[in-house]
Amino acid sequence: MRINRQNASMEVNWGAYHQKLQAKAPARAAAKPNFAKTVATNWKSIAGRNDKAETVRKDLDGKMKNLEAQDRLGNFEIQSLMSAYNQAETLSSNIQKKSSDTVNGAIGKIG
Repeated sequence: MRINRQNASMEVNWGAYHQKLQAKAPARAAAKPNFAKTVATNWKSIAGRNDKAETVRKDLDGKMKNLEAQDRLGNFEIQSLMSAYNQAETLSSNIQKKSSDTVNGAIGKIG
């Protein structure tokens, strides 16, 4: 390849370039493993990883469903406790009112 600086053009000797590539081709082929075998091996490796990822995903889905079920049970427990608390508050309020009414009625009869 020569560069002609006067008119800024490149002259390429394509025949020599092609011969250089042909000379390097056997060395490149020897240096590279069989492409089809490499692709098949990598594909099996990727498929194995996908199987592992799918197994982990299924395991996590199962654990998530278990946590959701526990959360629902926890919500039912909270609702039950709040209901019992509200009943106790209502009972306490009723007892205080009746006690106050009784005291006021006794004071009214005395006075």
